[in-house]
Amino acid sequence: MYLLLGTRSLLGCVFLVSFVGKAWGRTRYDGYLAATRRLMPRWAASRIPARAAAPGILAAEAAVPVLLAVPASVLAGLALSCVLMAVFAAATAAALRRGENAPCHCFGFSQRELTSGHVTRNVVLAVLALAGVIAGTSSAARPVAAVDAAVVVALAVVFALLFAIADDLADVFRSAG
Repeated sequence: MYLLLGTRSLLGCVFLVSFVGKAWGRTRYDGYLAATRRLMPRWAASRIPARAAAPGILAAEAAVPVLLAVPASVLAGLALSCVLMAVFAAATAAALRRGENAPCHCFGFSQRELTSGHVTRNVVLAVLALAGVIAGTSSAARPVAAVDAAVVVALAVVFALLFAIADDLADVFRSAG
């Protein structure tokens, strides 16, 4: 139950921050749209214009926190999280192989160039979502103590924010070293 609660909270926060960061104002959305155009696999970009794909991706990101907040749709939210993060990891890896390194605007505000660290972050989040799916399908619903639940949720929120500002943290540690 704790793993399920933790992954729900962490992924819900990650996708909420991502959605808000991209949708918060025209400048951020335009940066996200440009990044979508650059990062889309060539086969997809030839069939689906970025102006059509970007709002769809954003809608899927907005759906995740909603699905994770409603107990009856938690597994759907975790599955969608897993799929989105796996697609983001694959698209990022493909873009890096093409030599693309412009900012991904992953959370709407990061100006850091694309690196393999972005792929790693996306894979880690996909694995966490998968772990949540497994926990949600294999564990019987047991009550969770309120204090324990509060600690799990608080830690998940902290980790979600660390994922969101990972680019900035990496820059700080890189310049300090």
